[in-house]
Amino acid sequence: MNTKKIIQIVAPLMIILCSEGITRAADQEVDISPILSLLLASHEEDCNGVKNGTASIDDCGICDDNPANNNTTCMQDCLGTWGGTATTDDCGACDSDTINNNTTCTQDCSGTWDGTASLDDCGVCDSDITNNNTTCTQDCNDTWGGSANLDDCGTCDNNPYNDCTQDCQGVWGGTATIDNCGVCDANSNNNNSTCVQDCLGVWDGTAITDDCGVCDDDMTNNNDTCEPDCLGVWGGIAYTDGCNLCVDAATGAFPCTEVIEVTTSTGRIWMDRNLGASRPAQSIDDTDAYGHLFQWGRLNDGHQSRLSSTTSVPSTTGVPGHNEFILENMDWRNPQSSNLWQGLSGTNNPCPPDFRLPTKVEFDAEIATWSSNNSEGAFTGLKLVVGGYRGPSAGTISYEDERGFYWSSSVQNSSEIDYSRALYINENGADVGEYGRSKGFSIRCIKD
Repeated sequence: MNTKKIIQIVAPLMIILCSEGITRAADQEVDISPILSLLLASHEEDCNGVKNGTASIDDCGICDDNPANNNTTCMQDCLGTWGGTATTDDCGACDSDTINNNTTCTQDCSGTWDGTASLDDCGVCDSDITNNNTTCTQDCNDTWGGSANLDDCGTCDNNPYNDCTQDCQGVWGGTATIDNCGVCDANSNNNNSTCVQDCLGVWDGTAITDDCGVCDDDMTNNNDTCEPDCLGVWGGIAYTDGCNLCVDAATGAFPCTEVIEVTTSTGRIWMDRNLGASRPAQSIDDTDAYGHLFQWGRLNDGHQSRLSSTTSVPSTTGVPGHNEFILENMDWRNPQSSNLWQGLSGTNNPCPPDFRLPTKVEFDAEIATWSSNNSEGAFTGLKLVVGGYRGPSAGTISYEDERGFYWSSSVQNSSEIDYSRALYINENGADVGEYGRSKGFSIRCIKD
């Protein structure tokens, strides 16, 4: 209240006091506070500044003269303070410090703050401890709700792919196995000892190899693919020659060649087939007409067979004394001799009586009459064939069905080594050339 108002109030008061005759000695105090309070009260303003007004401020700080709306614009906080900022956190603590919210408790497994629910070993969350672990069991590893299983071998895990199996005796994890004979045991040392493989490689199979070398399990077709030769050997190579003898193979006898004469356009008489051939050629590659392969100058001693064995030891004479094909690059004989096949009286003349090897001149005369100077002309003129030759390095036969080689009695002497001449034919030509005497060539005999 300002000074002016105080004076306005006090001045009348003094008048009243004087009029009432209230006096005191100069040294006495006069207590006018009751009167002053009464005067001030009768002149006080409300919260809106209205003299003697009725407006008041409620707990929310709102000033009006309507008590019906007191405290409607705010609330008490958890401490009872109107419009206060204190809050109760999830743990039930009430204060206005948000930094420490929920620091006095935790959430349980169901998310309830300061709750009593717990998670059992089966993963079930509730606050009832009497039903703990009733929804699952422990596996073989003692893991609650685990998936590990104990297999028949006593192994505990949750991998079904490594579970053990029964062996052939029904033992889980056992080591017994069935061998190829169908025997089941755990002793690998006796595997397949109770049976053998048949010719098809089948253990304890029934297939057998017949006399023709055919392997199957059909007994009804045995020996259908071959016949016995003249020695009684199924599929054998021995045959009856033109002299009605069983020759070749293991007979120890070498075929005489049936002598049938043919006269060519030169007027000369030749044998109609190669030495050792079973017939005159039906075609240029008729294998039955190929005959034997002789080393130049050797006897009809068996070395000429296409199947004869070999030796690398050269002969020192014109009669080696065996039937082996001698492997030597240039000549099977050391020292050389050029007189072994000369004419009818040649030391080792392999031709039948009255026949001998032709000379180079006689071959050249025949070539001149052929329709073509090649293997086709040779077949047309003399029924010569492409029987190949036997090599002196390994004794193998080469160029069968492609080339023909025929020895002559002619030789080519030199200061270093002597060669012999032979007719060579193929599809591209025919000529008489020089060759080492250890090669195995065909022979076509001419009548002397």
